[in-house]
Amino acid sequence: MQNLLDAMQEIVLGEIALRHIISFNDNGQAVTTRDLIAQAQPQRSEASLGGESPQPAEAGSIKEVGYLQDSEIDQIVDAYLNSIPTGRALAIEGYGSFTPSQLKEEVRKKTAVGEEIKSTVLQYNRFIEEAIKKGVVKTESEAAATGAT
Repeated sequence: MQNLLDAMQEIVLGEIALRHIISFNDNGQAVTTRDLIAQAQPQRSEASLGGESPQPAEAGSIKEVGYLQDSEIDQIVDAYLNSIPTGRALAIEGYGSFTPSQLKEEVRKKTAVGEEIKSTVLQYNRFIEEAIKKGVVKTESEAAATGAT
């Protein structure tokens, strides 16, 4: 993952990705990608982050993805699966296609498919978390303003 981050100069995230729950704070509140950016880079304006004004948690209170509890990970995975549009399915290599409700059941039962989904969501969240720390994440509006889309 670090090699990929080192090679990337910019990662552009759209509104859906900014609303994605990436972690939790010490108070048990869900933290979105937008919240994490606002805490990590407070100099960025509300306009540059788009959407509603982020309400970042107190400095240092957002848990790193690697330190989340199993129950928090389950909530993040559930939120991800809930974000998949109705009528869509995900193909899991070697296992077939699954609807979000089928995947929720696989996660609940802790099957190989369920564990694969959890792992994939966590890897994505860790990647975005590290990209934010590195300062290479931009919103679509920021990228458009700089002509980098």
